Order: sequence, then structure tokens, then C-alpha cells
Amino acid sequence: MPSFDFDAHENNWLHWSPYWKVAGVYVIKGTMPGWFGREYAYVGLSRNIAKRLESHRADAADGSHVNGDLQRLIQKAGPTLSFSVIWVCRRDWNRGGNYECTLAERHAIAHYTAQTGVPLLNRSPGGELGELGIKATPVVAIHADGTRRYFRSITACASYLDTSSERVKSAALNHKRLRGHSIQITDSDFAIRQQIKEAWKDPSHSDDISIDWGQLWRNPWFILTLAFLLMLIKMC
Repeated sequence: MPSFDFDAHENNWLHWSPYWKVAGVYVIKGTMPGWFGREYAYVGLSRNIAKRLESHRADAADGSHVNGDLQRLIQKAGPTLSFSVIWVCRRDWNRGGNYECTLAERHAIAHYTAQTGVPLLNRSPGGELGELGIKATPVVAIHADGTRRYFRSITACASYLDTSSERVKSAALNHKRLRGHSIQITDSDFAIRQQIKEAWKDPSHSDDISIDWGQLWRNPWFILTLAFLLMLIKMC
């Protein structure tokens, strides 16, 4: 599993040209103005980080951004607005890189606040791809009588067999029959994605993500939250 650089250099907003056609996971961060101004962040993925950041800027400028919270941050954070690249994809985008990016984004969203103390504006666990996304995986289901049925996707096969996509994949990978059918997935991209998935599960890399307690103790909002919780405990 690749490690993330949650302390990656924070670049000035608009200075993203070096990341043209660079794929990976990025963070947008800034502080909302006011007496109780607080720092917020947003984690995203892209095949072209510079292009995606420009898209965020343009959508926020004309008020059409799908994430209203991020739109307000971009509009109001002023000189505190920055971006950083916390993970760079080294794989060919169409040969597993797109899939690995979805795993990386989900992992980053799950651990970012624990690592930095900065709350996220993301509205989902991540892993969504725009444009064409990840292409469907064709499946062949062979009945015990020799009849073959061809499906354009794992989901379509699962629907026909009245089961789940995970069970279809499991039957194919473990060479087990499923509802009287043997399942074949010969798509090479599927095999690559399974290898990537297993690599990200490797327990030998479990220490890739560790909480920086020193950084949390320097975060005033963490201290205030902890003090509030202690006060509640004493009141009980």
C-alpha cells in the first residue's frame, strides 16, 4: 500500500501548472474568515490534478459547484487558500491507475482528519470517477448443461443469477460454481484491479497511516474539543 504525505508542501492557490496531467490525490485547504474562523479541507482525485483544480475554481467562481461548502471555502478563504498533492499515481491510468486512485482517495478521506485535526468538507467516502469511470468487466456464466451466457458486466451477471456482485467475483476467483454455473472473468484489467486491491490490504503496510499526536496537540480545536468532553464527563 502506498503511503500518503499528509504534510505535503502547500502550494499557493492558482499555482497548479506543474501538476498538469499528473494523476493522484490532492487536498484543498483554507480558513474561513471571522472571529471563529476555522481551517477546513477537501480531498479529491483526478487524472489531471491541475485541470481538476481549475475546474473547482471556475465552478466556485460562477456559483455552480456541486459542493456548496467547498464553494464557500474557495470564495472566502482568500490568501489562506492552498492545495497540496498527498499521493501521486505511478500506474498507467487505463491499466489500473484509475482504480488505484479510487482506493487512495477513499483511504485519504478516511484518515485525513485523524492525521491533521482538520475537518473535511467531503460529502461522500470518495472513490467516484467522472468521465468514463472504470469500464465494466465482461463475464461468462457456463451452466452445468454447457449453455453459455455472456454478460457485459459483473452487475448484469449478478442480476441474472439473483445474487450479489461480490459473490460473482468470489466464484470466479475461487473457481467455484454459483447457482449451477461456473463463472469466468478473463478480462486482464480485472486481474490487475484484484492485485491492486490485495496489495492495499497487505497487513505489512498497516503502519503506513499513523496518527501524528504531536500535530493534534498543536491544533487548538482538538484541545477545545477534548476540554469540552472532559467537562461533560465531570458533569455526569
